[in-house]
Amino acid sequence: MCIRDRYQRRVREVQSCAMPKRSTHTFASEENAEPDILRVYYCLYCGTRAMVIDADIANLPKRRTDGSTVVETGGHTFRMMLERGEHKLIKRAGGYERQYRMNCTKCSLPVTYQPTPEHPERVFLLADSLSDKPKVSFGDDDVPDCIQPTVNGEVRASFTITSKADRCRIKRVEGNSVEIEVKDVDTDERTNQLFMQYLVHVLGCSRENVELDFGAHSRNKVYLIKQKTPVDVYHKLKEAAKVMPSKFYKATADHCIKGEI
Repeated sequence: MCIRDRYQRRVREVQSCAMPKRSTHTFASEENAEPDILRVYYCLYCGTRAMVIDADIANLPKRRTDGSTVVETGGHTFRMMLERGEHKLIKRAGGYERQYRMNCTKCSLPVTYQPTPEHPERVFLLADSLSDKPKVSFGDDDVPDCIQPTVNGEVRASFTITSKADRCRIKRVEGNSVEIEVKDVDTDERTNQLFMQYLVHVLGCSRENVELDFGAHSRNKVYLIKQKTPVDVYHKLKEAAKVMPSKFYKATADHCIKGEI
């Protein structure tokens, strides 16, 4: 299973969980000796800082059951910048296992789990959940955090969509999200269809190269864009933000309501 498939599965798990979350910073083993090197790791999906530890996690032991990385809390100095997630009961060959999960503070995807809610002897880092690189540099082009590459060579773009007016308007392309206004339609499905059509128009690509990856029922959405670089996507969105709202959007909305797209 590829990394994106694993994260899409985790997205579905997170969306199905209705339990409330509270933000927390978890510290462990800070009384240990001064470490030689502290390494910073980031959420692989969104790039948010998630963990600082005195070890290269690639060299730590792996758990046979699920491939997660094992951190012995008594043997390492580390800090997790995560929030409490859901409590899961996992069926194993010899019975059931309790997992208290810790999620990324930005995208809410699970990053680690532990067998007890407090002071565990071991913390398990989920496979393909962390990276030692927060983002990729694009030279002189100051591409914002809302437009980033993926490990599969696609571009991940984050949008915040407001349904209003009868035309499209890109308000802002900076920070953690591209802010866009779209036509107000009566269902999330039609909003997604409408925005997809507009995004394809702005980027000048085919629909096969644009995929909704997260947020089908949320105003905050993540799209995966193929055969474009982050710089290409950034420039296209910036150009569209400079022009007046297009009548294309109103016509597309009518087609959407009729079920033609």
